[in-house]
Amino acid sequence: DIPTTSNAIAISEFKNRNPAQEDYTNKLIASVSVVQDSVEYITISRTGAGGPAWDGTNFWVTYWYGSVITAINPVDGSVVKEISCLQNSPREPSGCAYDGNYLWHTDGNAYNSSTYKCLFKINPDNGAVVASYTLPTISPRDLTWDGQYLWYVDVEEYVLVKINSTGGLITKYNLSIRPGAVEYANGSLF
Repeated sequence: DIPTTSNAIAISEFKNRNPAQEDYTNKLIASVSVVQDSVEYITISRTGAGGPAWDGTNFWVTYWYGSVITAINPVDGSVVKEISCLQNSPREPSGCAYDGNYLWHTDGNAYNSSTYKCLFKINPDNGAVVASYTLPTISPRDLTWDGQYLWYVDVEEYVLVKINSTGGLITKYNLSIRPGAVEYANGSLF
């Protein structure tokens, strides 16, 4: 099912307890407990956050201001690791996913579509770019992994895109709203 509400949020499960929502202006990540009907906030060190992706221990957040990806401790918000994206993407790391082995990020700047519509496969241990692929849309943003395929949203083309691990198009869904985020949980995309 493809959500069609204009207020869809990006969620990612961390610490097997709560979804997380990033706040692009206030340097916060909101941890929402559906079971306890509560919201907790973790302060993060930068603005311009995207992602997040859970690796089983920490969650990873992209920052297009500064071109970095950070691993963040879900308990106290401290930065565990930081990977510079300047060697692999000149401007905007914007979506992040973890497939159990590799960290993936999109780089989608609609103002220079020939340079920035990329997908990067990164070794999370050392930050090395293992591979990079050109994506089939102009402005990819948030990214998620469903256990077999990568999914991302494109904010200029208003689409949800399913790709394989080499960036090859599997299918593309047109959306009636401008998507901002996508996450996979319990067999569904949000």
